Amino acid sequence: MMRSKNFLAAIVSAAVLMASLGMSSGIAQAQEMKIGHISLLDVFNKAEKYKKAFQELNSLQQTKSDQLQQKESELKKSKYDIDMKKELMNEDAAKQIQDSFNKSVDDFRKLVENESKDFAKTRDDKLEPLNKELKQIIEDIAKKENYAFIFKFDDLLYADPKYDLTAKVIEAMNKK
Repeated sequence: MMRSKNFLAAIVSAAVLMASLGMSSGIAQAQEMKIGHISLLDVFNKAEKYKKAFQELNSLQQTKSDQLQQKESELKKSKYDIDMKKELMNEDAAKQIQDSFNKSVDDFRKLVENESKDFAKTRDDKLEPLNKELKQIIEDIAKKENYAFIFKFDDLLYADPKYDLTAKVIEAMNKK
């Protein structure tokens, strides 16, 4: 984001410098430069391939979350049962049950960590081909229509809607 802003500031600074030096041909070239922007959020929400991928990921995440919540509930019930029974047990038996419970809690934490890593890998594997396709579509539009730059809308403080290429990108994503 910072690089985009610095680069845009450099372009503006160069145009001002050329104007102050009277380099009208440089200004004419700068005026011919085409710049566009896209909203990645809109692409993610409206392109069918992304919508489908995110629905599948959300479904998977919900399933995993439900499973983990079930295991967490079982651990809480087990803790309650242990706390109630500890009063009736001798010290060695209580310690043994507590140690077993602590191991179960550690196993649960490891499970949560592993599930999180697995989901991140699944997400990356599912979205990587779509992101490559999106990048190629943007490059194709830029080359075909002679755009010098296409920025992410999210990185811009202001962008005139007439330079918005989001609809073209979504249309191209939906055609492939």
